[in-house]
Amino acid sequence: MDLIEWTNDLNLGIAFIDESHQKLVSLANEFIDGMRRGQPPCTLTLLLTQLREHAIADISAKESILSQTRYNRRSEQFMGNERLKVSIRKFHQHIKKTCSVSEIDVQNLKRTLVTHIHNSNQAITDCTASLKI
Repeated sequence: MDLIEWTNDLNLGIAFIDESHQKLVSLANEFIDGMRRGQPPCTLTLLLTQLREHAIADISAKESILSQTRYNRRSEQFMGNERLKVSIRKFHQHIKKTCSVSEIDVQNLKRTLVTHIHNSNQAITDCTASLKI
């Protein structure tokens, strides 16, 4: 199971957002690595709790920016943010309930996080571009 690789296309160029996204990737990679090493479910759920809490903080910061600038597609972005929170919460509940994680589960988590980063970067880019007009 491969870790999430931080690539240039995930960078936005705004330090605090890039750092927050890098932390999301780092926490996800700790989870994936723990799974590969056979860590017990209680350790994996703790790592996933940390990931979820950081995702919520990351989302709140960006939603504040989008609201303050009156970004015209913020409701669409907010819905995407909710999907991320729900996805991580369901994944967390699944691990607690079944005490197992499949490779498909991890692939879905990775895809969800990378998609979230790309979408939020695009929203912030669109938002800041509209302010420069």
